Amino acid sequence: MQLGAFQPVLRLHSDYGDRLPWQYGAGQQSASDALQLREALAPYTYTLGWQAHETGLPITRPLYLNYPEQDAAYTHPGEYLYGSDVLVAPVTTPGNVASKTIWFPPGRWVDYFTGATYNGPTTATLQVPLNRMPVFVKAGGIIPEAPGKSHVDPNPADLMLKVYSGAAGSFTLHTDAGDGLGYQKGQSTQTPITYQEGRGGGHDRGGHGKASCSTSGNADEERPMNGAASSVTIGADCGHYPGQPANRSYAVDLADVTAPRQITVDHRRLPQVTAGSAGGGWWYDAAASMVHVRTAALATNRTHTIGQLGGRAVNRAQSAAVSLTLDPATPTTLHPGASTTVTATVGDAGPRSISGAAVTLTGPAGWTIAPAGDQRVGSVAQGARATRNWAVTAPNSGTQQVTAALHATLTYTSDANGSSEEVTTYQGPPGNLPPVISSLDPSSAAAGQQVTIHGQNFGATQADPSKDYLFFVDGPNSWGAPFDGADFHIDSWSDTAITFTVPTPSGPGGVWHVTPGTTANVAVNTAAGASNTATIKITG
Repeated sequence: MQLGAFQPVLRLHSDYGDRLPWQYGAGQQSASDALQLREALAPYTYTLGWQAHETGLPITRPLYLNYPEQDAAYTHPGEYLYGSDVLVAPVTTPGNVASKTIWFPPGRWVDYFTGATYNGPTTATLQVPLNRMPVFVKAGGIIPEAPGKSHVDPNPADLMLKVYSGAAGSFTLHTDAGDGLGYQKGQSTQTPITYQEGRGGGHDRGGHGKASCSTSGNADEERPMNGAASSVTIGADCGHYPGQPANRSYAVDLADVTAPRQITVDHRRLPQVTAGSAGGGWWYDAAASMVHVRTAALATNRTHTIGQLGGRAVNRAQSAAVSLTLDPATPTTLHPGASTTVTATVGDAGPRSISGAAVTLTGPAGWTIAPAGDQRVGSVAQGARATRNWAVTAPNSGTQQVTAALHATLTYTSDANGSSEEVTTYQGPPGNLPPVISSLDPSSAAAGQQVTIHGQNFGATQADPSKDYLFFVDGPNSWGAPFDGADFHIDSWSDTAITFTVPTPSGPGGVWHVTPGTTANVAVNTAAGASNTATIKITG
């Protein structure tokens, strides 16, 4: 799901088990966030599509396309560029926290999710939690977004520009009607956007008149600058299409800078306001090293400059990779008025510790959760875990069992960089994943001897023998499948272990029997599919 947010196509089609985000409790919030991010990135992705149409350059690019002289660009196929300024390194290993080694091309790169900075060329190994993925924007990168939309809007009346400090850069935004073939007849606009630091920072290089159709490239692009001033210049729309907005408001977020003294829009000072205030103004988030600027509606046929004075680009440490799990992980089922214990576990994979941690457990109306409200966790050291327990009681009404999907939210401060962060996890139904055999114990056995299969995704019980069964094959004989008539005994069945008895002779004259010295095959079948095949040596 996260990978799809940074791809030209995102589809949930699959015939392999469950594929919908709400079918996985631990990943539910992360999947939802990724889908919303995908929608927000539509202006950026749409522009990349236009660039591909005009230039032939692909939307997703191998590293060596932009960095042909770097040997490492040819040896990291698990990374790619999304456009020229966004580096994506998808996590392909399971776990609430996964380890990922990433090669950074030359230049300064800023973590899209945390603001952590890396100076390439270099390699770094990161700990990555479920709620983010390794995505980095090159210094000077400008990412246009349309957040908070329930659908893709081809003509957003408000636009967010995420700008990454440390170098100058530019981006030309493409917009058209969003449907039809008018773009083939020139019905579109290109809006040049540039970012400058240091020299010229905070000044309007192009005036406030109507701009030409230049893409506003500049010789200072990607040149490191350290002056205590910078500016974002949004050029006038070049071109026209039906439905083109005459005005647009902007939310400009400038990443990894110190606090500025003042912000201007077209040389007029903007008031400093409380974080999240509606209307024009700006505020500074010291924990995130982020300047937030909000403008009024501005005419799209004129050039506008947002400038800051006093802020300098800063380096920033990586946030801690924090996991939050619930036990039980699946929805809680109880008789009316009955109680059980639910446990939340907080894990910190680093870097460094977290502090001020507190976790809250929430359930549907009528359920009682004690203690109510936040449970203080405090500090958790790197590599450590902490647990908190709740007594959960079902509503005392009716006679049937009732089920609730509980969810927990953890808030904390990452001590490595001071950022305030949040993680949410849900109880979710077990994923409908095919079974996996990891081992047999013992690995050799004779007829009549018990063998335990260890693995996962077997299901809590053998709920439907026509779909949930053990298939045992020795030479021409087979046991366990619905079509097999030979006697076969399963002694116990759980989600992670199945114990069976190696068949003894049965049928006319003992025709169905195992043969000492042979190797038998064992597989587990469920409604989700068949497992891998394991082998067991038959002794006599």
